[in-house]
Amino acid sequence: MTSMRQARYVLISLWVASAFVVAQGPAGNDANNAAGRAVYATQACWQCHRQQKDGAFPRLVGTRRAGPVLDQTRVLRSREWRKALLFAPRTVASEATMPAYRSLFTDHPLAKDVAAFVAQYDTADESAHQDGIVTRAEYERQGAADWVVQRTRLDTTKDGVVSGADGAPTESAALRAMLEYLDRVARKPRLRVKPPAMPNENPVAMIARGQTLYTMHCAGCHGARGDGNGPAAMFFPRHPPRNFLRGLFKFRSTGAGEPPTDQDLFRTIRVGAGGSMPAWPQLTTPEIWDLVAFVKSHHPAYLPDELIVTGPDTSLRFVQGTEAEPVEVDDAAGATLKGGRLVKRAGAWWWRGKRIEKTVTRDGYTFTLGRPVYDWMAELGPTALRLPKRPPLPSDPEAKRLGKLVYDELRCASCHGDAGQGDGPSAATTRDSLGRVILPADYTTGVWKGGDQLEDIVRTLMTGISGTPMPSYEASLKQTASVAPELAPWVLARYIQSQSEK
Repeated sequence: MTSMRQARYVLISLWVASAFVVAQGPAGNDANNAAGRAVYATQACWQCHRQQKDGAFPRLVGTRRAGPVLDQTRVLRSREWRKALLFAPRTVASEATMPAYRSLFTDHPLAKDVAAFVAQYDTADESAHQDGIVTRAEYERQGAADWVVQRTRLDTTKDGVVSGADGAPTESAALRAMLEYLDRVARKPRLRVKPPAMPNENPVAMIARGQTLYTMHCAGCHGARGDGNGPAAMFFPRHPPRNFLRGLFKFRSTGAGEPPTDQDLFRTIRVGAGGSMPAWPQLTTPEIWDLVAFVKSHHPAYLPDELIVTGPDTSLRFVQGTEAEPVEVDDAAGATLKGGRLVKRAGAWWWRGKRIEKTVTRDGYTFTLGRPVYDWMAELGPTALRLPKRPPLPSDPEAKRLGKLVYDELRCASCHGDAGQGDGPSAATTRDSLGRVILPADYTTGVWKGGDQLEDIVRTLMTGISGTPMPSYEASLKQTASVAPELAPWVLARYIQSQSEK
């Protein structure tokens, strides 16, 4: 009887607590939030999560407060990231203790067809392995000629390619209501970071530690091999996870075509990049540097350019050649290596269509990257561009007025729209370097890529965003007619920043 009374007490407590959550709600939210708040309550999210950092709302019986505070998740964790968490928690948070909420999703009717198509036509090209994406060029390279028919049938996200995102589980009305409710609860904290210098440590040890952290926090989206094809990647159709093997990073302070600096990578990991890439304020500074070292170890620009091959016939030493002559071989007789020509393309060594990574043994031959790993830190580090010095700015209203003049002069509205909502006349035609549809940033959301400080926005304006239609405006900002050139980048950045404050 005692256990029956305890069970009855728990059930009554849960019912009262759920009713309290539905009836109340954070200040500033009206009856329009009732549907989402009801889902939040009936799914018992309140048992572990608090909705506001300041104060103890909701004050509930049995609340353990084990989960993160939810009023900052809109910036720290995007809606797409939260959907991936709810569907398969440990793909994006390896240490998560929450259960999967798959009842809030419905299976996509084309999921099996999309998976079969990607499995058949996603080829392992020499620069990126199989990345879970089938482009038109990739499809037609294999002799197929009905791309338009297949894309029309399978490209459900309408981004111009076929990928796992086209067959991803769809959110139910209940899940949509709850996510909208949490978006209203959320604040917009600004994350400030000034990356320190990279520590002078043994990079081999840093890479090893970084690999452990990467497996825990990053592989769910970016994939175990860094190819952007992790199990959670299907939830990010608008902002696919970065494929590190392509050597293309969006957010940097370096010139066009150059890899990012160590500080650029640190900043991106710490504050996130909007879209699908979340912020990681919970990681320590040494942990982020270990991750930076591991990510750099995948980048073609940092790979060693010597390879030692030992085997049953001979020992060979290969060094980097030109594009026309990919490999220079000390012993030409061993160049074929049992019929497989060794080549270096896109900054990496390949043999029989497979990439050689660090040390590996195949068919009796041992391949070892011969150049010390730590050399890439000292010798190949890129140099950041010098940003224009911040001048004294006029009053805030005047700075925003001048910024609007520059915004109009540079025709930013053609992509980002007159009100900065990413809905300009060219928005429907913008494509990234793989031919995927990519939407211009909506400034009104308050979710910033590359940082939300004026310096961060100026840096993006000056360098552009690699792999996207967003060019560098460095030359244009030095020749503005509407505003003095020394003021132009700063007042433009202030005007763009202000669009999220309305």
